[in-house]
Amino acid sequence: MEFSFTLISIFYVIKFTLASETDTENQAKILYPNLFNISYIKEKTHNYEHFSVYLKETPEKGIGVYARKRILPNRVVLFYKLKIFDERKNRKPLSNGEYSFVVHTIINEKFYVNVFKYGDLYEKSNQKPRGRKPFWGYLANEPSLNQTKNVYCDRNWEENYKFKTGYKEGQILYYKLISSRIIEPDEEITWCYGMFYKNKYEKNCDQTD
Repeated sequence: MEFSFTLISIFYVIKFTLASETDTENQAKILYPNLFNISYIKEKTHNYEHFSVYLKETPEKGIGVYARKRILPNRVVLFYKLKIFDERKNRKPLSNGEYSFVVHTIINEKFYVNVFKYGDLYEKSNQKPRGRKPFWGYLANEPSLNQTKNVYCDRNWEENYKFKTGYKEGQILYYKLISSRIIEPDEEITWCYGMFYKNKYEKNCDQTD
């Protein structure tokens, strides 16, 4: 099996290349189908209709997140909940690393990438919303050519790494997607995963993303 990984952009999305990508690209959806079922999510989400965002499926991208009302800059739009896994224990990132992030270790107040551990989706990634902010970060797509990104990923250092020097397998990370500009009603929530991430559609992300 061919294996490689690349540290991607500011927020370091993991990209793993496996021998047969077609065999693995749908792993997350197969393993955790309820995380990708709009009807199930709506049914289980209390006050869904009062959120500032909603879910919609399109032929080009599949499920995406859209603004229900105008969202101002510097607002938390979505949360992204991940569980720490250890690559050495035969648990490779799901779906070719589409939803995965690297994990850091703190040594003498400096951050270093832990090359064996990574954060990934798990069965409880979509938990009860925080203040009507849902945990749908994993459903936010990259911008198409006719779109521009409108949120960025905040690794939430204060919550994730306060009083910690590193993470153990099984612990949880909470990231945030924060609005970078005004987002108009019915505009798709989009962000760039990283310059080396390959998507099935053409995206409007430059080499600095």
